[in-house]
Amino acid sequence: MLVVSNSKIQNWQRCRKAWEFAWIKDLELKRKKETLETGTIVHGLLQKYYKGELDLQAEASQLQFDDDPGNIEAKASGIAFLLVSRYVKDFAPFEDAGYKVVATEYYFQVPLRTKNGIDFMLEGYCDLLVIDEHGYLWLWDHKTTSRFWTPLQVMMDAQTPTYAAALRTLDKPIHGIIFNQLNTYEYKNYLDVPPEKLFKRERTYRTPVELDAFLSNLYDIVDDMVENQHHITRSLNKDCAYCFFQNPCLLEMKGVDIKDTLEADYQKRKPRPFEIGKEANKEWRESQLTKMI
Repeated sequence: MLVVSNSKIQNWQRCRKAWEFAWIKDLELKRKKETLETGTIVHGLLQKYYKGELDLQAEASQLQFDDDPGNIEAKASGIAFLLVSRYVKDFAPFEDAGYKVVATEYYFQVPLRTKNGIDFMLEGYCDLLVIDEHGYLWLWDHKTTSRFWTPLQVMMDAQTPTYAAALRTLDKPIHGIIFNQLNTYEYKNYLDVPPEKLFKRERTYRTPVELDAFLSNLYDIVDDMVENQHHITRSLNKDCAYCFFQNPCLLEMKGVDIKDTLEADYQKRKPRPFEIGKEANKEWRESQLTKMI
């Protein structure tokens, strides 16, 4: 069965050539960009925190702070550690009051069918599922960004409401969505920055009509993907500057053999953390969630 993820959908909509590199050739950069490194480390630390496993002193002892601007990983680790340290001390203890965590990195697979009768599986994971003091279930998504999303940008996000709609088909009564934003801007001194500049929460509610609309849009995308998967075009625009596959794409347009470039800068995509032993994890998480709700 065709398996669809949010990353695959975004790639298809943004540029089919990038989609080919990522999902047909199954490639990823050997070295991530600094902003992505920071976001990945922040997410990892937050997962430890919400599992009750975060030891800041132990984390600090493992980090290698390095002033060398070329050491992307060390720089990203330092920013992530300082940001999460402020989060767990000056923000989460107050903002998390009334919420109970029932699942972290909750992996799911939902069987769906498009308007053209294509059966497919939507897979993904939620950073957190939490229950509020009234017993309502919320889908919680951590966002790392250098500029907080506006309420309109939050409402235009397609990933989380699509996940919410899909989870409802599994009898997971998602009441609303929480966007937990952390500002990854590199401040000179994180201790001097007020919490409201570092962290922001946005809560959204989606009506059944809205959720149905997001699923309908997903069905159209999957139908298009199946019908036109061999019709690969480039979406050339100014956003190409941020594409992971910009260099091989440009070289290929010039008629240059890109084999050496791909071998030098890219590798086969590594399994995402939630894909490792996902069947066992899925069974455990399902059982835990059922007990808690």
